[in-house]
Amino acid sequence: MKRRKALLTVGGLSLPGLAGCTQANVGATGGSASADMDGPINDIGIEISDQTRAFAIKYELDDYATALVETAEGEVVSEATASPEGNEVILPYQGMGAGEYKFVIRRDGDTVDTVTRSFSGPEAQILSVTDTWDESRLDGFDATIENSGDMPVLIDRVGVDLETKDEVAYGWNEFVEPGETTTVGLDFNNYQLQFAEGGDVGIEVSIETASGTTSKTVSHSLEPATPEFESITPLWNGVYLNVIEMTLENTGDVPLEAYAEASSTSSTVESHEFTIDPGNQKTIQARSRGFERLYEAEAGESPTVSIDVAVYSVEGETLLTETVTTSPE
Repeated sequence: MKRRKALLTVGGLSLPGLAGCTQANVGATGGSASADMDGPINDIGIEISDQTRAFAIKYELDDYATALVETAEGEVVSEATASPEGNEVILPYQGMGAGEYKFVIRRDGDTVDTVTRSFSGPEAQILSVTDTWDESRLDGFDATIENSGDMPVLIDRVGVDLETKDEVAYGWNEFVEPGETTTVGLDFNNYQLQFAEGGDVGIEVSIETASGTTSKTVSHSLEPATPEFESITPLWNGVYLNVIEMTLENTGDVPLEAYAEASSTSSTVESHEFTIDPGNQKTIQARSRGFERLYEAEAGESPTVSIDVAVYSVEGETLLTETVTTSPE
């Protein structure tokens, strides 16, 4: 697995990335030959030479000659000298793709050997995406990419679309051999992909190559902010009940933004707005303001008082309620 850091792109603007990979000797003996190779040419493969796709022709020669690659239209796209002291010549052609190619050996204007071969081209697909989360923050992902074609595929760009946020895109530069897989890993340490609401988050990962764009979408479920009471403590001051202290835990996956109320038969008091991060606890108080009292008992009496406690979202949605009973000490 290769995990990379690259320059960031937001909103579809493409910037050059820092990620890069050089793979030599792909060694793909691909395509289908139109005839047996019984002349000087005895094998045709594909290699990556200086970050460029290249045909590799193996041969047997007793004198210098010129090796050529022609398209089906007869255009010469690459040529090099073949030496009798060697047995292989490399013919770079970065624009190689699906189609028929003619591999030719010429000497003094005469054709010594010709082999025609058809290629289906590179074929990239995303097999799987594994996303990594820290509560409500997307930390990164690993995508496994396969090249099921018969030519190397160059990954130019990796993009992530998160529905409610701008697209995050990275320049890339990595070849995948025919029939092989690679794992593209991205860390979002410098880009805060934090989600404030629960629900399903769709993550579409895409890769761009010269052959086009392919993508795969996975979904991650975030539990909404969920408060739970750990304790509720009425705080009496003589016959006056002014404060309800409560400890809350957020058992959801996103931050809880809320406020609390406590009500008796005669009055209601509330807390300030508060935030509790996922998995954390916080102690807050719903308390009287000024001369307001949540409850006032008669002197010398110790009644049993019911207090309704509720937690609301900042939008006013009821999230949690509980009733407690209490008496003056």
